[in-house]
Amino acid sequence: MTPPLDALRHGLLAPVRTVSATPPVQLNLADVLDGEVVRIAGALRQTGMFDDLKRLILDAVEACASPHARAAVAADGVERLHDHLDVHQVLLLRKRLATGLADHSFALTALLVNALRTQPRPVYVCGRVYVRIMMPEDVVAQYRAMLVREAGFMTPHGPHLDSWFSQGRNAVNLWMAIGRVSPGNGLLFYPKRYGEGLRRVGEAGDPAQYVGRPGGVCLEPADTLVFHGDHLHATEVNITDETRFVLTTRISLGPPRYRHRGTGWVPYYDLRLLGTPLRRFASLRSRLTISAARQAIGAARRAIRFRPGTAAR
Repeated sequence: MTPPLDALRHGLLAPVRTVSATPPVQLNLADVLDGEVVRIAGALRQTGMFDDLKRLILDAVEACASPHARAAVAADGVERLHDHLDVHQVLLLRKRLATGLADHSFALTALLVNALRTQPRPVYVCGRVYVRIMMPEDVVAQYRAMLVREAGFMTPHGPHLDSWFSQGRNAVNLWMAIGRVSPGNGLLFYPKRYGEGLRRVGEAGDPAQYVGRPGGVCLEPADTLVFHGDHLHATEVNITDETRFVLTTRISLGPPRYRHRGTGWVPYYDLRLLGTPLRRFASLRSRLTISAARQAIGAARRAIRFRPGTAAR
């Protein structure tokens, strides 16, 4: 894939290695945890999931807008989604897809993971699909108040590490392009700070620290970008005239290792046990962690605090 001339001229591209999606995909997840960023060209087509995903998205467009909007998006591509749905409809679409794709998360992730070469350790999967729809900035700017909880999903998220939130320190992102991703509407990496200690303020990086010049990415529809969740990365403010539409999920090489001060907790499942009589134990290694216990205690305290009829103290 030839990147846009402007991207080359301004040095905006992150160092990304491209591999073929033909199994076995020549990608070692241990190298990704060492900082390599890899584009698997046409991965969703190779697994046979791309057309099914587009059909699910179009079904949701029709449910959230109209049959006419479905036909228009089918003809123009998801890059023109903002021409046919307003921001309220896109928010409804994102939430509807997040719920609808939950039933497909394990199958989708397994297809991608099983296409890889044999890995040095067992792979655990997150079991969630995150829908990220970034419309052009001039479309969404006036809706910031309404989208205050949509950082990283419909509005930009500043530089961060995923393990600051609910993910493991050995989590690997599978960033799946449904539409075209270009410099100006994609993902930014800050490679100079990979593997270094970073200060944070709450769930965001300390804006006073130096992080270096970022690089963006170029993806074609059906490509999958694979990178370590603890690469410092951020959402690029969409200065293009296209909507950027991606689905993401996460896996880990070996049982997830959660940060002790991370916020929240997400279970990971041993891929070897899913689809077997032992599937109920697939998330056991993930649940026997301090992070899982902290999440359970916090949930119990909130339930007691907000129990109907409980007097405030």
